[in-house]
Amino acid sequence: MADTAHRPDDAEQARLESLLQEALVGVYLKAQVECGYNARAFHAMLTTDGALKTAKHVLQPGDPPENVVEFYRFGRPDLLLEAFTLRREFQPLFTDQERAEALRRLRLLGYIR
Repeated sequence: MADTAHRPDDAEQARLESLLQEALVGVYLKAQVECGYNARAFHAMLTTDGALKTAKHVLQPGDPPENVVEFYRFGRPDLLLEAFTLRREFQPLFTDQERAEALRRLRLLGYIR
């Protein structure tokens, strides 16, 4: 599959990765405070590997991770990593295949038609 997203230069890449890190740490905290869901493994991955590497690992093709089902139950698709993958500002960080997997998962659970 051809990769259609604009590839950022090094400075833009670093800026986007920093924004993604901030956003996903925020997701972890919101999940804990607003849903009572403690995603310890996700937080450990963010801390150890950073947001982009964590996201790319989570977006490997296959069944959605456990948290996808949990956030479905909480009615909080806005907290899914998959949703961040599709946000316009973060699209350049991901390949077409990774964005397609995120979209597939969101459709599977009825978040997107």
